[in-house]
Amino acid sequence: MSLNKLLKATLSAAALFAVAGTAAHAEEWKFAHEESPGDVQDLYAQEFKRLVEEKTDGDVSVTIYTYGQLGTENDITELTSAGAVQFSNASPGHLGTFVPEIQVFGVPYLLSQDNEVNKKVLSGSPTIYDGLSKDFESKGLKLYTMYPEGEMVWTTKKEVEKPADFDGVKFRVMTSPILIESYKSFG
Repeated sequence: MSLNKLLKATLSAAALFAVAGTAAHAEEWKFAHEESPGDVQDLYAQEFKRLVEEKTDGDVSVTIYTYGQLGTENDITELTSAGAVQFSNASPGHLGTFVPEIQVFGVPYLLSQDNEVNKKVLSGSPTIYDGLSKDFESKGLKLYTMYPEGEMVWTTKKEVEKPADFDGVKFRVMTSPILIESYKSFG
Protein backbone atom coordinates (compact mmCIF):
# COMPACT_ATOMS: atom_id res chain seq x y z
CA MET A 1 0.00 0.00 0.00
CA SER A 2 1.42 3.42 -0.90
CA LEU A 3 2.22 5.91 1.84
CA ASN A 4 -0.44 8.36 0.62
CA LYS A 5 -3.13 5.65 0.61
CA LEU A 6 -2.06 4.54 4.06
CA LEU A 7 -2.33 8.08 5.41
CA LYS A 8 -5.74 8.59 3.85
CA ALA A 9 -6.86 5.33 5.44
CA THR A 10 -6.05 6.46 8.99
CA LEU A 11 -8.34 9.28 10.20
CA SER A 12 -10.06 12.25 8.67
CA ALA A 13 -7.71 22.24 12.53
CA ALA A 14 -4.45 20.04 12.88
CA ALA A 15 -2.09 19.22 10.08
CA LEU A 16 -0.04 16.11 9.50
CA PHE A 17 3.09 16.85 7.59
CA ALA A 18 6.36 15.16 6.79
CA VAL A 19 9.65 15.60 5.06
CA ALA A 20 9.02 14.90 1.41
CA GLY A 21 10.69 11.75 0.19
CA THR A 22 12.48 10.65 3.36
CA ALA A 23 9.82 8.63 5.14
CA ALA A 24 9.26 6.04 2.41
CA HIS A 25 12.73 4.51 2.95
CA ALA A 26 12.77 4.46 6.74
CA GLU A 27 12.50 1.29 8.80
CA GLU A 28 11.85 3.26 11.95
CA TRP A 29 9.71 6.36 11.66
CA LYS A 30 9.51 9.06 14.30
CA PHE A 31 6.13 10.73 14.76
CA ALA A 32 6.02 13.80 17.01
CA HIS A 33 3.03 15.85 18.06
CA GLU A 34 2.21 18.80 20.28
CA GLU A 35 -0.25 17.24 22.72
CA SER A 36 -0.21 15.06 25.83
CA PRO A 37 -0.80 11.30 25.87
CA GLY A 38 -4.50 10.54 25.30
CA ASP A 39 -5.30 13.86 23.56
CA VAL A 40 -6.65 14.04 19.99
CA GLN A 41 -3.26 14.26 18.27
CA ASP A 42 -1.94 11.37 20.33
CA LEU A 43 -4.93 9.20 19.44
CA TYR A 44 -4.29 10.02 15.78
CA ALA A 45 -0.61 9.11 16.17
CA GLN A 46 -1.46 5.84 17.92
CA GLU A 47 -3.85 4.86 15.12
CA PHE A 48 -1.26 5.87 12.50
CA LYS A 49 1.34 3.69 14.27
CA ARG A 50 -1.05 0.74 14.46
CA LEU A 51 -1.96 0.93 10.78
CA VAL A 52 1.60 1.44 9.51
CA GLU A 53 2.94 -1.45 11.55
CA GLU A 54 0.01 -3.66 10.56
CA LYS A 55 0.10 -2.80 6.83
CA THR A 56 3.89 -3.26 6.62
CA ASP A 57 3.82 -6.53 8.60
CA GLY A 58 6.09 -4.90 11.17
CA ASP A 59 8.77 -3.95 8.62
CA VAL A 60 8.25 -0.32 9.62
CA SER A 61 8.00 0.67 13.27
CA VAL A 62 6.71 4.02 14.48
CA THR A 63 7.94 5.72 17.66
CA ILE A 64 5.63 8.42 19.00
CA TYR A 65 6.94 11.50 20.80
CA THR A 66 4.36 13.48 22.76
CA TYR A 67 4.42 17.12 23.85
CA GLY A 68 7.75 18.29 25.20
CA GLN A 69 9.76 15.14 24.50
CA LEU A 70 11.51 16.72 21.51
CA GLY A 71 11.10 20.37 22.45
CA THR A 72 8.50 22.98 21.59
CA GLU A 73 6.01 22.90 18.74
CA ASN A 74 8.41 24.97 16.63
CA ASP A 75 11.27 22.60 17.49
CA ILE A 76 9.19 19.65 16.26
CA THR A 77 8.48 21.39 12.96
CA GLU A 78 12.16 22.27 12.52
CA LEU A 79 13.15 18.65 13.27
CA THR A 80 10.64 17.44 10.69
CA SER A 81 11.87 19.92 8.10
CA ALA A 82 15.46 18.77 8.73
CA GLY A 83 14.52 15.08 8.37
CA ALA A 84 15.24 14.08 11.99
CA VAL A 85 11.51 13.35 12.49
CA GLN A 86 9.58 11.72 9.64
CA PHE A 87 6.05 12.77 10.64
CA SER A 88 4.63 15.42 12.88
CA ASN A 89 1.21 16.66 13.77
CA ALA A 90 0.78 20.33 14.56
CA SER A 91 -2.04 22.80 14.73
CA PRO A 92 -2.35 25.58 12.14
CA GLY A 93 -1.57 28.15 14.84
CA HIS A 94 1.90 26.74 15.39
CA LEU A 95 2.55 26.07 11.72
CA GLY A 96 1.78 29.70 10.90
CA THR A 97 5.34 30.74 11.68
CA PHE A 98 6.54 28.39 8.92
CA VAL A 99 3.66 28.59 6.42
CA PRO A 100 1.66 31.77 7.15
CA GLU A 101 -1.26 30.79 4.90
CA ILE A 102 -2.17 27.83 7.13
CA GLN A 103 -3.10 30.19 9.99
CA VAL A 104 -6.50 30.85 8.48
CA PHE A 105 -7.64 27.47 9.84
CA GLY A 106 -7.00 28.66 13.39
CA VAL A 107 -9.32 31.65 13.16
CA PRO A 108 -12.03 31.26 15.81
CA TYR A 109 -15.49 30.40 14.46
CA LEU A 110 -14.24 29.92 10.87
CA LEU A 111 -15.20 26.25 10.63
CA SER A 112 -18.70 24.84 10.69
CA GLN A 113 -20.29 23.53 13.87
CA ASP A 114 -20.90 20.33 11.89
CA ASN A 115 -17.79 18.20 12.45
CA GLU A 116 -18.60 15.91 9.50
CA VAL A 117 -18.56 18.90 7.14
CA ASN A 118 -15.24 20.00 8.63
CA LYS A 119 -13.74 16.52 8.17
CA LYS A 120 -14.76 16.49 4.52
CA VAL A 121 -13.42 19.98 3.80
CA LEU A 122 -10.17 19.60 5.77
CA SER A 123 -9.28 16.11 4.55
CA GLY A 124 -10.15 16.41 0.88
CA SER A 125 -10.22 19.95 -0.44
CA PRO A 126 -8.09 20.41 -3.58
CA THR A 127 -8.07 24.13 -2.79
CA ILE A 128 -6.24 23.42 0.48
CA TYR A 129 -3.83 20.76 -0.75
CA ASP A 130 -3.07 22.12 -4.23
CA GLY A 131 -2.87 25.65 -2.91
CA LEU A 132 -0.59 24.95 0.06
CA SER A 133 1.64 22.17 -1.30
CA LYS A 134 4.34 24.48 -2.66
CA ASP A 135 4.34 26.57 0.53
CA PHE A 136 4.97 23.47 2.65
CA GLU A 137 7.51 21.99 0.23
CA SER A 138 9.52 25.24 0.26
CA LYS A 139 10.01 24.57 4.00
CA GLY A 140 10.99 20.92 3.48
CA LEU A 141 7.54 19.71 4.57
CA LYS A 142 4.63 17.90 2.95
CA LEU A 143 1.03 18.39 4.00
CA TYR A 144 -0.70 15.00 4.01
CA THR A 145 -3.99 15.67 5.76
CA MET A 146 -5.87 17.94 8.10
CA TYR A 147 -8.66 17.11 10.51
CA PRO A 148 -10.79 18.97 13.06
CA GLU A 149 -9.83 18.70 16.72
CA GLY A 150 -13.08 20.10 18.07
CA GLU A 151 -13.83 23.21 20.06
CA MET A 152 -11.11 25.47 21.42
CA VAL A 153 -10.66 25.19 25.15
CA TRP A 154 -9.64 27.92 27.56
CA THR A 155 -8.41 27.24 31.06
CA THR A 156 -8.29 29.80 33.86
CA LYS A 157 -7.63 29.90 37.57
CA LYS A 158 -11.09 31.35 38.22
CA GLU A 159 -14.55 30.27 37.16
CA VAL A 160 -15.91 31.79 33.96
CA GLU A 161 -19.67 31.87 33.45
CA LYS A 162 -20.24 34.96 31.28
CA PRO A 163 -18.18 37.13 28.91
CA ALA A 164 -17.57 39.77 31.60
CA ASP A 165 -15.69 37.12 33.62
CA PHE A 166 -12.94 37.30 31.00
CA ASP A 167 -12.17 40.92 31.96
CA GLY A 168 -8.56 41.17 33.09
CA VAL A 169 -7.78 37.56 32.15
CA LYS A 170 -4.53 37.21 30.20
CA PHE A 171 -4.42 34.64 27.43
CA ARG A 172 -1.42 32.73 26.21
CA VAL A 173 -1.94 31.82 22.57
CA MET A 174 -0.01 30.02 19.85
CA THR A 175 2.65 31.90 17.89
CA SER A 176 0.19 32.76 15.14
CA PRO A 177 -0.14 36.46 14.25
CA ILE A 178 -3.72 35.92 13.02
CA LEU A 179 -4.70 34.14 16.24
CA ILE A 180 -3.01 36.77 18.41
CA GLU A 181 -4.85 39.57 16.59
CA SER A 182 -8.14 37.64 16.82
CA TYR A 183 -7.88 37.46 20.60
CA LYS A 184 -6.87 41.13 20.83
CA SER A 185 -9.98 42.04 18.84
CA PHE A 186 -12.15 40.17 21.35
CA GLY A 187 -11.12 42.79 23.90
